[in-house]
Amino acid sequence: MSTAPIRFDTGASGPLAGFRVLDLSRLVAGNMLSLQLGDFGAEVIKVEPPEGDPLRAWRDGGEPLFWKTYSRNKMSIALNLRKPAAMGALLRLVDTADVFIENFRPGTLEAMGLAPELLLARNPRLILVRISGFGQTGPYAKRRAAPTLGQHTDELLASVGYAPGDIRASRADGGAA
Repeated sequence: MSTAPIRFDTGASGPLAGFRVLDLSRLVAGNMLSLQLGDFGAEVIKVEPPEGDPLRAWRDGGEPLFWKTYSRNKMSIALNLRKPAAMGALLRLVDTADVFIENFRPGTLEAMGLAPELLLARNPRLILVRISGFGQTGPYAKRRAAPTLGQHTDELLASVGYAPGDIRASRADGGAA
């Protein structure tokens, strides 16, 4: 077995090279998506409010490890989208983007003046990714999905007769996870 060192071609591009992603999400879900798109070569522009993504404040042993992980392969810009000039800058980025990611509460994007119809009128080929815990419409759309959907799942399972801990993850080989 060879123990030759692994060499990386820093000039190599991934299969999504040439794609531009605008990431307006906060915290984990949208950042995980844009991280993976960036890992595959997409140009990811992380659009943050002036105070930054709240994920920047999450610490592990005093270090911003979450931010260091989730912000890799991204360029960050700060835009105060309450200001017309910043909104204009964002719309110019929309004109050249392939993907637009957001995870605001349903209705927030529309209230900001960034309704999907407006974004798609500016850029008909834009892929809109709207992440929310319970969808954009329906009876639970306005509900918060934090801290975890697992809490809701546990309540659902309890309502049909399972006790907490009855359902466990298992490995593909059938063993307990």
